[in-house]
Formats: sequence, C-alpha cells, structure tokens
Amino acid sequence: MAGAGDLVHRIRVGSDDELGTVASAFNDMTGRISEQVSRLESSVAERTQALQRRNSQLEAVTIVGQEAARQRNVNALLDAAVTAITDNFGFYHTGVFILDDSRTWAILRAASSDGGKRMLNRGHRLQVGQVGIVGYVASSGRPRIARNVGQDSVWFNSPDLPDTRAEMALPLLTDEIVVGVLDVQSENAEEFTDEDITTLQLMADQITVALNNARALESQEAALRELRELQIDYARSGWARVTRRLRPLAYEYDHVDTTPVSPLPVPQELVEGRVTHKIVMDGGSPVVMEALRVGDQTLGYLGLADSSR
Repeated sequence: MAGAGDLVHRIRVGSDDELGTVASAFNDMTGRISEQVSRLESSVAERTQALQRRNSQLEAVTIVGQEAARQRNVNALLDAAVTAITDNFGFYHTGVFILDDSRTWAILRAASSDGGKRMLNRGHRLQVGQVGIVGYVASSGRPRIARNVGQDSVWFNSPDLPDTRAEMALPLLTDEIVVGVLDVQSENAEEFTDEDITTLQLMADQITVALNNARALESQEAALRELRELQIDYARSGWARVTRRLRPLAYEYDHVDTTPVSPLPVPQELVEGRVTHKIVMDGGSPVVMEALRVGDQTLGYLGLADSSR
C-alpha cells in the first residue's frame, strides 16, 4: 500500500462516497497517531534530558564525597566542591561562605566563577543578617530560594555577578548552628527544580561534615606541632644546662680516670643532615659521631671513641 508506515502521508479525498469516507477516516487516524508519536518522542527526549541531568548531579555528589574523604586541607576541599557543583549542575556561579568566630561576617572562601574569584581575591564578606540572601541564611539557618531575583526583597545585586537571574543559598549546619552557606546562582530565571534543591542540600550537609573533619584534623596537627616544639625546647634547654655544667664535652678515659680534651670538629655532611652518623679518625683511633635529634630538629652531636685500639 502506498504510504505504508509514513505518518505524514495522506490519502487524497476525491469524492463524498463510501471510499471518500474511508479515506477521510484514514487521514484522521494518521493525524492522531502522528500527534501521539510526536508527544511520545518529546516525552522521551525530556526524560532522557532529565536523566542526564540527574546523572550529572549524582556525579557531583560522588566527587564531593571523594574529596571529603581524601582532602585534609579546607581550602582545597571547598574549591573541589564549588567546581563539581558548577560543572555538573551547569550553574553560573557557586560559592561557599564560612562564618567568622564572632559570627558577624560570612566570608567567601571558595568560588567557581570568574566574578566570584575576583571577589575572593578582594576578601569579599557579607554581614550576617544584614546583606543579601547569603546574609539572611547565615542568620536564620533556613534555606532561601529566589527563582527570580528581581522579585526577592533581600537579594543583593553584586557587580561581579551581573548575569544572575536566580539564586539559592543553603545553610551549612553543625548541631543546628550555622557554620557557613552554600550559594548557587543561575543566569536563567525559574532555574531551580525541587530535585536540584534536594540534591544541593545533601551536598551542603556533605560539605559540612567534611569541613568539620578537616578542621578537626588541622586542629590535631596544630596541637601535635605545638607539642613537638615544646619537646624540642625542653630538650634544648636540658642540653644547654648540661653544656654549662660539663664544658668541655670531650673526655678521654684511660681505664683509670677521665681527662678533658678538645672536642673534635663535626663533619660537614653530618651538620647538613646528609648522613645520620659518621666515623672520623682522631689520631689513630676511630670516633663515631652521631646527631642528637628530636623529630626533625638537631640539638647537638655525640662522638664516641675507643682509645684502647
């Protein structure tokens, strides 16, 4: 049959008889099927696009989770998070603000856009509860979503981000206390979907946990460094007392008594740390010299010789 499988094809109706009626019915049926196929194709395309977007979002969640487990540096963690969100959600700008100790200012600590990086270099900050959507969220601890920023009463128009048409800010909460704000901005009004909001809140929570872990590690490492410095200072002061009491610090033992002698010069490779010990000759006797160290700090040098050889 001519036109079989072609939903665009129509039968020419040339009469009002029974054959013409059949042709008209066929044309109507073909038109309805064509419309259904078109709607189905459109629906499949929309679902495919939504699935691709969802996969990208889940990829961003995975990236942030991996960085959270791997990174100990807070700045590196936040940089990885804002980049992953921008790249996989397709937003215009992503930034993370952290509250200062006085909880007066929300300070920008990471940004993905060029404008955001300029703000970052200037030390950009917003007063908590006073300026913009970020300031509102930092004060209230509640998310705020402006699908059209021109209609939001607290929106702050930043000259560094002139193309913003929609903005969403989500709190970073630790035990119901706001420690920071995740801020995302889009060039398109009505951009954010309910799915976006749910996924980004999950990522905000993930960033908070990672941030707390990184801060705890930094605090522990700082405490260990302080303890090590105290140990070194204590050891140095102890050796200083010894040197004041026992100068000179070279003695010769003849199996009967000890006699002070001049200390041997310390080999340069031992001083520079290229070796941990060195055998030198004092007359005909070998002397083993070794660095006295605490951690990576050298406190002095000890030399031992057997003059009986």
